[in-house]
Formats: sequence, structure tokens, C-alpha cells
Amino acid sequence: RLEEFQKNVVRGIEYPINEISITEGHPQKVETDEMYIYSGSRSVYLNLYVDKVEVLKQIANLNLLTRGIAVLFLLAIPLLYIALRKLLIRPLLQVNDAHRQIEEGNGDYRITDRSTTSEYSELYASFNKMADNLHQLKIESYEKELSKQRIELRNLQLQIRPHFLLNTFNLIFSLAQRKEIGMIQEMVIYLSEYFRYIFRSDKDLELFGKELQMIKGYIRTAAIRYSGRVEAEYEIDPELEFVRMPPLLIHNFVENAVKYGVKQKEVLHIHLEGIYDEGTVLFRIEDDGKGMSPEMLERNRSMFSGKLEPQNASEHLGLYNSLKRLKYFYGEEAQIMVESEIGEGTCFIISFPYELGVDDESFDCE
Repeated sequence: RLEEFQKNVVRGIEYPINEISITEGHPQKVETDEMYIYSGSRSVYLNLYVDKVEVLKQIANLNLLTRGIAVLFLLAIPLLYIALRKLLIRPLLQVNDAHRQIEEGNGDYRITDRSTTSEYSELYASFNKMADNLHQLKIESYEKELSKQRIELRNLQLQIRPHFLLNTFNLIFSLAQRKEIGMIQEMVIYLSEYFRYIFRSDKDLELFGKELQMIKGYIRTAAIRYSGRVEAEYEIDPELEFVRMPPLLIHNFVENAVKYGVKQKEVLHIHLEGIYDEGTVLFRIEDDGKGMSPEMLERNRSMFSGKLEPQNASEHLGLYNSLKRLKYFYGEEAQIMVESEIGEGTCFIISFPYELGVDDESFDCE
């Protein structure tokens, strides 16, 4: 049985065995080039002698194999990082960049790359759908705001001064009593042109050439009303006939000059100047009428600078509405300035940026 046991031990050890023995008692240590291995229980010991070189050789091979495996793991780390970046990190960075594009106002940005996983494909599709919905909501919001502003501008445009109509009808009645048929005809023609100019067009902007005709008609009616005490002269650059602007904008300032400038027994002179210079339109409406008090002048300047908003129609609401319309169509560069002195007259200066286009059409007289 001991011999069979020894054979089993030899088969279970990988190293070549030089000698194997069974002894009684603890074996004594011997100095040799062989490795001595023993194992015992009570007084019986199994003693093995193996070649030290072979053992060390096996250990060296095992050590080399361990180092090789470690090197392979180190080499695999960059490959693993590249794979993780491609599969996980890069798609996340792309989604993050897409959100940043939306935050910066690029509403047309969409993720067009194909994902390597179905999960990220669903994420890309979800983001693109969200961006489409945001874009549609913005369009609807802009359209609603634009519609609201257009309604407000239309209301401003169609505002008809009650005093203008009442004074005109009173004048027509007085002329009828005096049987001045020619003047009545001229007043009626002007009123018909005035209302046709307001109502016949759905456009927010009209050629200034058309408004200039209305201004000249108004001056003729004012001269009739004030018995020839209103005169006007015009100095208009030809290019301004092709400039599109809100209807009755300059007309309001001319009307304002007549309303607040006429003096008793003196002729009111109005000078309307229009200049086009390198993409800028400038109008100057100047009169030699009553002028404004320093308080009223300062109030108007505050109104035109945006520091003051009129509360009722008695505070030059029409002129303030003109400023709102200018700002809407031409931006913050549009401005109105005023100079005035008691007894000397008033000057309004209106300026705004404008580039003449090749599609600007000449006005007709119809």
C-alpha cells in the first residue's frame, strides 16, 4: 500500500522527483542542490527530493506568464477606453452639445449621426422631436406676437383725430353758408383722398410720394380754414418718393405744426425738408409759429427718448404713436428730436435707417 501511495504522490507532482522515501521520525536537514520536501503525521514522514533547477525554472516561467498577462491588460486599457468612448461617452457628449446648441439659439440643430446602440438611437430621436416641438412653439409664439403688434399698429394707423374731422366739417359748413362752392369742392376732394389713403391699402408701409400729396392737400385746406394764413414750402430729395414708411407719419407732424403754431393776423410758414443720405432718411418739419414753453419742450423730449409715456390724448399722443411705429419698423436707431422757442417756432427732426431697394416702385396718382 505504501508503494501504491508513493506512485500516486509522484503522479500528482509536476516536478521530476529524484528520490522519495518514508521514514519514522522527523527527517534531518541535509545540504544539497536538491530541494527537500517532507510532510508527516505523528512519527511517519514522507520525504521528497526534487531538482532545485527544475523548480526554479517552473517558477520563472510562471513569473514570465504573469508579467505577460499584466502587460496585455495594460495594453487593453486604451482599447477598452476607446471602445467605451465610442459606445458610451461620445453619444453622451453629442447629446450634451446638442442641448448647448439649442440653448445658444440654434433652433435648427438636429442630431444626424447614427448611434451604435438602440438606446442612443431612441435618445437621438427623442431629442430631435423635442427640438422640432420647441421650434414649432417658437414659430407660433412669434406669429401670435407679430399678429398682436400688427393689430396695435393698425389701430395706431387708423386713428383719426376727432378735432381734425370736426374742424373740417365745421369749415365745410361755414363755406356752404358763404356759398363758396369751389372751396367746398376742394375740401371734399381732400377728405375723400384722405380716407381712401387710410382705408384702401392693407400695407403697413406706403411710399412717401403718396403721403406728400396728402400733406400738400392738407396745407391747402388749412390755408382755406385760416384765410390764407398758412403757407408751406417743400425741399424733398427725389429718392424719398421711393421710401416706404408708415402712413400719415409726417402728415401728423405737419398737422401738429398748424394746430399749435397758427398766430393771430400772421402767416404761419412751414418748411418741410426731406433728405436721403447714405442709408439714412431725415425729415425736418419747421415752423415759425407760437413755439413751446420750456416745460412742454422738456416733456416732449422725455417722451421721444422713452422716459415718459403720455397718459391721455391731450399729451401729443399722436406724436408718441409715431415714435412707436418708427421703432417697430426701423429699430432703435429711429429717433425723433424737437427744438422749440416761445414766439419763434418749432422744429421736429425725424430720422431712421433705410436702404433703397431695386424693387421700390414709383408712386401713382390714383
